[in-house]
Amino acid sequence: MAIRWDKFTTKSQEAVQAASSLALEHGNPEVLPLHLLSALLQDKEGIISPLLERAEVPAAQVRMKAQDAVNKLPKVSGANAQPNMSGALSKVMEQAFKEAENFKDEYVSTEHLLLALTTQKNDGAQLLLASFGATHDAILKALQGAGVVEDIKVLVGSVDSRIAIEGVGIDLDRR
Repeated sequence: MAIRWDKFTTKSQEAVQAASSLALEHGNPEVLPLHLLSALLQDKEGIISPLLERAEVPAAQVRMKAQDAVNKLPKVSGANAQPNMSGALSKVMEQAFKEAENFKDEYVSTEHLLLALTTQKNDGAQLLLASFGATHDAILKALQGAGVVEDIKVLVGSVDSRIAIEGVGIDLDRR
């Protein structure tokens, strides 16, 4: 399956690019799901850290562990070739499209990427997330607890859907 980058929000495109940059900076020959997880967690303006916190997962600790794991990955010295997307990361991308479909969303957002990371059994990113209780079900519950309506369509591909909703919605429970 060819990846349709035009169906990714700007934030999710930036996360994938940041993951690729991380792999390049660390001399890794492939971009792994672990690079993507680390990139998602490093985005200070993104929704992933707050979403994990809603799921009672310590995002800062997960971020540190992900960075440590990336630092320990095998390195290749020599040519500064752009790292390739690993088979495992390709599976994450495919799953992210399925997650978007499950939400009836037009675009793959960072939340879909995070959900997809939790489904890749025995992958480093999935195992790290699970070790902190960040399972697929826990993240889905956190999304639903945030008042996310499952059939909302993303109107603009450049904005992650939940951020857009939180930016314009009124939480009546907080009044």
